[in-house]
Amino acid sequence: SRKMEETDWPRTKGGAKKNDTGRLPIHIKPKLFKADPNHRKKVAGKMFYELEKRQKNTSKVDEALALQLKDYWSVYLKQVRFKNWSKDKKEVMRKSKFPLEHCFD
Repeated sequence: SRKMEETDWPRTKGGAKKNDTGRLPIHIKPKLFKADPNHRKKVAGKMFYELEKRQKNTSKVDEALALQLKDYWSVYLKQVRFKNWSKDKKEVMRKSKFPLEHCFD
């Protein structure tokens, strides 16, 4: 993306600059989505890296394992993203243990 220039400014039919109200026009619908999956991966990864920073006698997670857990967690989120969490709770909970079992088995 590039910086907005003077010629990019929205204009009225008469050619005058439109006022900037900071609002979208009424015909543009706001985006309706839940949390971005990449953001979920970053948040979970942050927690795994905090485990890595702990003393070695309290945490067995090193940097490589934190990276693996982060990647496995994102795969898990992709697998359950279309599940109905209230209806398929048992399956979602069962699958949530897979990243840990994969790393520590």
